Amino acid sequence: MFIPKIRFNPTRDGPQIPLFMVQMPQKTFNRLGLGARAWERFLLYCLGIDCREADLLNTFIDLKTYSQILTLGMRVCGSEKLLRWYVEDTGPSDLGPVGIAVCHAPTVGDGFNIWLKYSAVMAPNVIPSCTDTLRDRILKVHQRENLGHAHGLYRELGIFLAWRKLLDLSGGKANIRLRFDSAPLMPLQWYQDTFGVKPEVGHHDALVISHDSLSLENDAYSPLIYQRALQECEQVLLNLKQQHLIRHRVRTMLLEGSQHYRFYNLDQVADALNMSVRTLTRRLQDECTSFRDIQCEVRLEIAKFQLQSTRLPIKAICANAGFTNMSAFSRAFRRYTQRSPSDFRQNV
Repeated sequence: MFIPKIRFNPTRDGPQIPLFMVQMPQKTFNRLGLGARAWERFLLYCLGIDCREADLLNTFIDLKTYSQILTLGMRVCGSEKLLRWYVEDTGPSDLGPVGIAVCHAPTVGDGFNIWLKYSAVMAPNVIPSCTDTLRDRILKVHQRENLGHAHGLYRELGIFLAWRKLLDLSGGKANIRLRFDSAPLMPLQWYQDTFGVKPEVGHHDALVISHDSLSLENDAYSPLIYQRALQECEQVLLNLKQQHLIRHRVRTMLLEGSQHYRFYNLDQVADALNMSVRTLTRRLQDECTSFRDIQCEVRLEIAKFQLQSTRLPIKAICANAGFTNMSAFSRAFRRYTQRSPSDFRQNV
């Protein structure tokens, strides 16, 4: 199969999308007969993400890279198939804790509120606003920036996925209409034939749900799953906000480097972040920390993990974490945990 070449240049600038949101392109790969291993290699070689080690709630890709993935999918299989496959194949877990919370919410109204509250996680290029009329609740969406070839597809994916999840939550009973401010990607009859709904054109992009539908109960409501998913939603939202903190970017770089036994110094980190050492130092001071503090914290976290999960000699763990001598390692570890490395291992 011929796959058009696209230059991927992942950054940490601009809106970020959690890694679990790119599980859907994997299903597209499966539809094309390429399989999960092909998607795993794609993430590793094009985006530098090893999905076997990644934290699903704290690994993000930038929006522009995600739009490039959508563009690649459009070029390989076309907008029609990509849109239909995304909507048909998306299960609750494919949308991470937000999708799970929506699908196990008590009522349609609760699911609607979750979609609205965590829109920054689900669709970071979207600015949502909610208004009420006598009959309906209207969720309007405005896109922050133009995503080029993927702009229309991104818009429709967000609206149709929200529509489909809320409709499923109600057992197909909810009265939900879709509105687009401009012509959709496909002829209107295609949406009717494919999804059973025909969008209205000439309004703000919006999802319109009747007030009566908001009170419909969810037969799949599960209090324990719902509450746990909400907690994870909050964690993802917190992690997303921290992506814009310099200390988080420094910490992430140090952790990723340590996985390959590369221990970056201040000059190297500043260079990677396109800053001078002076600017980076000042930015970290503004966030009440320093490069040395972050570096020591990361090294000690690595040491704790290896003491808990391996039987490596403590001297080897000291070196793996980036410490140059055992006495410095022992002193730092005791300050961090109030125990020596050997006591910590014995009491795990």
